[in-house]
Amino acid sequence: MYATDTENEALRRLLAINWGTVAERGQESHVALMREYLRRAALWAKCLEATDHWPFFDVASLIAPAVRAEPRVVERLEAALQPFSLWPTIKKTCIWYLHWQRLEQCRAEAVAGHKLPEPFEPLIRFYERGGRFSTEHGFINVDRVGIPAKVRGWQAFDSTTPFVALDDRALDRLDAMVAAT
Repeated sequence: MYATDTENEALRRLLAINWGTVAERGQESHVALMREYLRRAALWAKCLEATDHWPFFDVASLIAPAVRAEPRVVERLEAALQPFSLWPTIKKTCIWYLHWQRLEQCRAEAVAGHKLPEPFEPLIRFYERGGRFSTEHGFINVDRVGIPAKVRGWQAFDSTTPFVALDDRALDRLDAMVAAT
């Protein structure tokens, strides 16, 4: 088995993230990106009848369990992330993103048939912007904000209306508004 172009591009994207540096506290975009991820994950969990797996789960494995990222690609990512003190779920979501990218390229019809937004893009944008998180007692802790994800349940995020646009201009504007207050 060979890695797909999409898979290799996803790996390059993850390897380009500066995992050793966490952005300054108070990044409003981080909270918005996490909420957007939770919204998309709720849509996928509901669609795939996997709400018990929400909020963090391997979406690709629920659609096509046999379609997995090339093992060498996963191993390369794991080796690159190993030196960093990252919450275990962060590492898992990066691997799940690789599996998702392979699924999108190898079985595009299986993904397109669901007519839902890409699940992991908000998280990858979050990581690219220096965001990190941890989980505790049903909360997802982003910077100094605790998002009551498990406390409120997936239903609280089940919406077709996005929380935030994922482009840098919109995210930078959001951070600038908070910095100005």
